Amino acid sequence: MKKTEYLLAFIKAINSQLKNGIAKSVEEELEKAMFAYGHETAQTLIVDIEPDRKLQDYVLQQIKRQRQKISYESRTEGEAEAKYVSGGIARQLQAILYGFRDSVLGFSGNVAGTSAKDVVDMVLLTWYF
Repeated sequence: MKKTEYLLAFIKAINSQLKNGIAKSVEEELEKAMFAYGHETAQTLIVDIEPDRKLQDYVLQQIKRQRQKISYESRTEGEAEAKYVSGGIARQLQAILYGFRDSVLGFSGNVAGTSAKDVVDMVLLTWYF
């Protein structure tokens, strides 16, 4: 559970306990005051307790920081993935060039009277025509 989720759950639990405590206290005081008049209090309903504004601001600030952190992390992960993929393409091109070089050197070494330049010229000629 993330820190902000834990904090919100904690505040809700405290809020619920406060409501129950206040409802019980109000019910007891009402029973004392109204019993003399023949009234009986069955249940006291506390609808909402609003936490202190400083606490609300703190929680909202923590949520905002958490969202910014997640946004930053996902953005940096995307950038890292893009760099990895572009690096993979560069490694593929490098492997192709190494393979081409080895083929040119192998051909010129096995066929007498040919140089690496002759092999490259032949490849370029067949490539374009």
